[in-house]
Amino acid sequence: MDNIDEVYGSQSRRGYLKLVAAAAASATVGTAATSGTVGRPASTAGLPTGESRPALFAHLDELAGVKRQVDAGAEPWASAYEEFIADVNASLEAEPRSVTDNDNSHTFDTGGPGSGTRGDYTAAIEMGDRIRDLGLAYQFTGEDRYAARAVELLDHWFLDPATKMRPKVTDGIELYITIPKMWYGAELVRDHPAWSGSDVGSQADLEQWTATFLETLPTGVPEWIQNIFIWREVCRAAGAAYIGDTHTLERAFEHVRADGFVQLREDGLLANEIERYDGLGYSMFALKAYVTMAELGRHYGQDLYSYEKYGTPAIKCMFDGYVEYVLNPDRFDEKYGAGNGFTAREREEGTSAYELAYSRWQEAEYLDVITSRGSEIKNEPTYVQQHQDAINSKGRPVRDERLLGWTTLSHGNLFAIGSSDAPETPEDPGTAEEHHLLIESKETSPYRFAVSGDLTFDSRWGTEDGIEGDSVSSVLAGGADAYRFTGVVTDFEIDGPATIELDGEPVTPEELRSMGGSEGSDGSASDGSTPDEPASDDPPSDGSDGSDSAEKHYLLVESGEVSPYHFTVSGHLTFDSRWGTEDAIEGGSARGVLAGGGDAYRFTGVVTDFEIDGPATIELDGEPVTPEELRSMDGS
Repeated sequence: MDNIDEVYGSQSRRGYLKLVAAAAASATVGTAATSGTVGRPASTAGLPTGESRPALFAHLDELAGVKRQVDAGAEPWASAYEEFIADVNASLEAEPRSVTDNDNSHTFDTGGPGSGTRGDYTAAIEMGDRIRDLGLAYQFTGEDRYAARAVELLDHWFLDPATKMRPKVTDGIELYITIPKMWYGAELVRDHPAWSGSDVGSQADLEQWTATFLETLPTGVPEWIQNIFIWREVCRAAGAAYIGDTHTLERAFEHVRADGFVQLREDGLLANEIERYDGLGYSMFALKAYVTMAELGRHYGQDLYSYEKYGTPAIKCMFDGYVEYVLNPDRFDEKYGAGNGFTAREREEGTSAYELAYSRWQEAEYLDVITSRGSEIKNEPTYVQQHQDAINSKGRPVRDERLLGWTTLSHGNLFAIGSSDAPETPEDPGTAEEHHLLIESKETSPYRFAVSGDLTFDSRWGTEDGIEGDSVSSVLAGGADAYRFTGVVTDFEIDGPATIELDGEPVTPEELRSMGGSEGSDGSASDGSTPDEPASDDPPSDGSDGSDSAEKHYLLVESGEVSPYHFTVSGHLTFDSRWGTEDAIEGGSARGVLAGGGDAYRFTGVVTDFEIDGPATIELDGEPVTPEELRSMDGS
């Protein structure tokens, strides 16, 4: 491992870590997708702590967006927050645990499943859950009591001479899936004043503990690649991210890209997992490892989500391949002979993994997995009560037993956390207004544009395109790019079909060029006519009356079951293409069928008719409504 103090000379480790975090933040804020994913921009509202940086498995800007949704009472976050905060408050008074509880040994030592000697493992699960959740609660609320308790528990596990664990890998997988969530919690309370207390060790001591521990991690490649190899690299990468060791972090991702996907079959199944006695359960365990590694990577400049095999993103290939079996475990048993069935605990493993995949790719089938009550699945006890409560109920919110905890809260529907329906943050009159530009195309479409102010990537959509000062030139090839800028668009050209959105609203290239109110680069006037031609008196191509008086509305319809619907509005009606455009619009009417997913529309005027045959959640301008309330918009 690189010696940070040697490499960076007189610069302190803490100072270097701050620089690393800042650099990563500018490169990877809210990376929900690189290409092919449709979503809304991340929230720009700050957290009570005032921080903005990557924090291992989350980015604080994304957590800020989640907090806005919770404050607004929006689902699925609000219900998940209630479950989460109940766990956190219990952690404030819970008795701390350590590896010394059983035999006074400072070495982590645990037996295998069913051995009856898993005390150190269960202690690590519980302490990791509490430290992570306390760190998240501190970021969500800004309350110092949560950070102080997290620091106390970190000290108890890692640093207190009487209770600390020796920094050495002794039991492989059990450490790989528990220690990283403690680092996650530590990163969430980084530099909090509680670290300066005289009754706890220092943050620098924890960083040194982590560096020593990483040096004991195996580095070889096993002949039989399966989930434990991926979890090992998750552990390596998480520890490296915590201490700012970019070389070790990059090496972990290199290991996974080079050797981690050899067991992936073209149908998306994992050959070395499905051959095991509990094949579907081990597959979910492995799937969780891959997607957790990818989630860490997107915050630290390592895009594993886009790594391809068989001409498609390898991780998405896995999720696609297992959908039918997670929804119908008996089908897997019939085909591959999984002798141990599919337990409720394993289902929760799968649904929490699919929660991440749904945020990334928004496939309706992934949401089916998350929300489906599925077939009757046998239960079995787990190690800690917090997780047992989660797996006893089906559907959202889902909880990851491994690293992420209440995944629906922290990582659910990340594409929606920057919704314009969320409360507006008062603008600082001393700052320039920032705009968000999204360009999508299903075909090869070269484009270029320039702005009058500052131009940066929205790195959730990738940073591989070329920005030069205030202009950019790139090519879409079935996917999307997004940017943030100040000022106005001074030029925009695209050669091919595309959907373009400015600050969440559909626009045309002509409308973009007219932002500056001047002639475009091709000599055309801002309305698209040439200087020698009169401006057209035709109405705008979007069908509106050309005035700003028509109020725009946003309608979202979601259902976990098959639910046909149709509705009519008095004004102009268009798709929100981020939710699909496969349904039928005719004039001011739309007709579609939900089958576990959502459709969304923008319209002017009022709803004059709305019918749906089946259960559904309906939102108008971000507020829950009923069909009756929609039909009453016109006052009839």
